[in-house]
Amino acid sequence: MEYLIDLTLVFLLSTVKFAFAFPFAAISLRLNFHEILFTTSTGGIAGVFFFAYLTKPFMRLWKLFLNSTGLRKEKIRVREPKKVNYKRFRRVIKLKRNYGLFGLALFTPIIISIPVGTFIAVRFFNNSRKTLIMLVSFVLVWSIVLSYIITSLDGYYEYFTLW
Repeated sequence: MEYLIDLTLVFLLSTVKFAFAFPFAAISLRLNFHEILFTTSTGGIAGVFFFAYLTKPFMRLWKLFLNSTGLRKEKIRVREPKKVNYKRFRRVIKLKRNYGLFGLALFTPIIISIPVGTFIAVRFFNNSRKTLIMLVSFVLVWSIVLSYIITSLDGYYEYFTLW
C-alpha cells in the first residue's frame, strides 16, 4: 500500500513540476529506472493533456470574471499613452520565430513547468495534434534522459542529501 502511495506522489509531482519528480523518486523513495521512467512519463503526459484541455474553459471563466467585475472596460485616458518597449517586444517576436513550438516544447518539462508551458503552447500555437504530440514527445525524451542520469548516480546519493 505504501508503495502505491509513493508511486502516486511521483505521478502527481511530475504532472506539475516534472524536473523535481526525478530526485524525489530516486533519492527519497529509491525507485529503480523502470519505475521512475514509467511514473514520471505517465505523470508528465497526463499533465500535458489535463492542462491542454483545461486551458479553454479557464480562459472562458477568466473573460467572464473580467466582464462581470468591470475590469475589462476601457477607461478614458487623459494623459498621453505609455511608450511601448519595442526592444523587448522585438526579442519576444524573435524568440517565437526562431524557436517556436519546438523550443517551447523542449524547455517546458525542465525549465518551465508543465502547466505554464502547456498553457502558452495552446494559446500561441492552438490546441492541435501537432502541439500535443510535440509536448508529449519531449516529456518522453526528458523522462528517458533524466531517469538514466538519476539512476546512474546510484552510489552518490549521500552527497546530495542535506542531513
